[in-house]
Amino acid sequence: MNKVDRLQRILRLLGLLQSDLPLGPHDLARKLNVSARTIYRDLKLLQHAGYDFIYDDNLQKYVAYSTTPHLKLETEDMKSLMLAANHLSPESGSLASRAIEAVGKIMQWLPQKIQQQCTYFASNFSISEYPQINTNHQKLFNDLQEALEKRLRTKIKYTVKNSTIQQTTILSPYHLRMGELGWQIIGYSTLHHKVINLSAPQIGTVELLAERYVIPSTFNIQDLFKFAWSANPEGQLYQVSLRFQPAASYRVLNVRWHSTQKITIDENGYINFEVKVDGLQEIVWWIIGFGDLVEVLEPATLRHRVADITGNMYSLYHNKASRCGTTENAV
Repeated sequence: MNKVDRLQRILRLLGLLQSDLPLGPHDLARKLNVSARTIYRDLKLLQHAGYDFIYDDNLQKYVAYSTTPHLKLETEDMKSLMLAANHLSPESGSLASRAIEAVGKIMQWLPQKIQQQCTYFASNFSISEYPQINTNHQKLFNDLQEALEKRLRTKIKYTVKNSTIQQTTILSPYHLRMGELGWQIIGYSTLHHKVINLSAPQIGTVELLAERYVIPSTFNIQDLFKFAWSANPEGQLYQVSLRFQPAASYRVLNVRWHSTQKITIDENGYINFEVKVDGLQEIVWWIIGFGDLVEVLEPATLRHRVADITGNMYSLYHNKASRCGTTENAV
C-alpha cells in the first residue's frame, strides 16, 4: 500500500472515530477493509499526532481521551469563546493569537455537530472594536439569529437613523455584528435595493417569513466595514482632511483612529490628519468633540456640516445666555 492510500485510510479512520457511532476495533477493520492489527497501528499513529482515543466498554465505542478535565461545553459556550477571542485587538500581539489558537484546540475535542455549528457561526457573526451589550435586545437577537441560520427573509419595521420616520422593509439577513449600539443586522433590503445595516435600537418589530434566500458569494463583511469610521458605513467614500492645533496633539497622536489615517506635523506643530471614510455621519461628531482645536479642510460637504452644527450650538447658547443674563452662580 502506498503512502497516499494509507493517508486516506487514516483520515477515514479519524472521521469514523469522531462520528460518535458505536464502532469497536473489528467494526472499524471491516469498514476500512483491513485487519484489526492494522487498526491498532493506525490508532497508535493518530496518538502520536495528538489524536488519542480509548475504547469505552460501557459506550461500546472509541472516545477521545484527554488528561485534562472533561468540559461540558455547548454550542452557545463556544460561540461566546469565539467572539471573545476574536475581539482581542491586533495590538494584543501574541495574546490574541494564543487565544484564537486555544479556541481551535478546544474545538478539536468537541462533537462534530458542535464543530460544524461553530464554523458556521464564525462566518456569519462578528464583533466590533467597542461592542455594547444590551440584554433588552436578546429576543431581537434570537429572532434575527434564527432568520440567518434558516435563511429566512424577515419583515422589519424600523426607525430611520437620526429621525422619527418609521419604515418597513423585507430584509435578507447576511450577517450579525455586535457593535457600539448593540447588535446590528446586515442584509439586502428590498426597500433600498442594496445591502444595509440596522442597529438594534432602530428595530421595532421582526417577522420571519416563509421565503428563503441565498447569501451571494461576493458578500464580504470585512469589505463592507473597511472604510467605516465606526459602525455604520453609508455607501459613499470621502477623502477627509483635517488640521489640528498643537494643543490636540496628545489626543490625536496617541490613538490609531482608523486603518487609512495619515498624519504629518508641520514645523509649527500643527497636525495634518487625512483619512478615507465611508460616510460622514459618524466622523462629524468625532470632529465636533475637539471643539475649536480642529478645522475641516476637505471635503466641503463635511466643512459645511460642521459649520451648521457649531453655528446652531452658538445660537442655542448665545440666546440662552441672553435670556438667563450673565450672572454666574458658584457651586
